[in-house]
Amino acid sequence: MREGNKSEESTAVPPHVVERPRLTQLLDEASARKVLLVAPAGYGKTTLARQWLANESRKAVWFRATASSA
Repeated sequence: MREGNKSEESTAVPPHVVERPRLTQLLDEASARKVLLVAPAGYGKTTLARQWLANESRKAVWFRATASSA
């Protein structure tokens, strides 16, 4: 990871997180241009997205909606 690159820091996967190869493989095989991860709080959406985006060859946009996004 390069110093000072905020986008790479936000997608870094902590070392204590269990990898989910089955789910990341499903994301890799998706033919859709846009993929939304939707589930109730606590189901690991952010962790899964970070794992999937850890591969630097993927092109992705990370959008975090806040109250001011409306």
